[in-house]
Amino acid sequence: MKNKLTIFILFAVVVASFSCAKPTHPQTGPLTYPIEGLWIGTFKYDQGVSPNQNPQYFSFVIKPEGELIVESKDDGIKYFATGTWTLTNSTLQCSYVYSTSVLAVPLSQMATATFQNSGKLTTGKWHNQSNVNEKGTFTLNRIN
Repeated sequence: MKNKLTIFILFAVVVASFSCAKPTHPQTGPLTYPIEGLWIGTFKYDQGVSPNQNPQYFSFVIKPEGELIVESKDDGIKYFATGTWTLTNSTLQCSYVYSTSVLAVPLSQMATATFQNSGKLTTGKWHNQSNVNEKGTFTLNRIN
């Protein structure tokens, strides 16, 4: 009887250790994202119209084959732009045109940022091509 009890306890310990053990999976590493997708964040003015303004809504839809859609909100007014992008190493460069602006004429802007495949665009800088006095910064996070 003592032998059966020992075998039962040993069996229970083995079963319990397997059921409590964490599953072993190959380590997949951190999640990485491609540059294409929806990026949302904020922009602000460093110089120009409103240098003391709070950060404003800013987004990129980075599409395949170098296509770009930009949406921004400045003092509650939405603006849309279309343009192009390139990625060289980790540097994103964009050129886009807002078809309407507060000036009632098309407004061209250029932007650069550092792409991190962890889902961030950092050290973003933008400037108006027609007015060198208007420039600022932005940060974006990849949404999908």
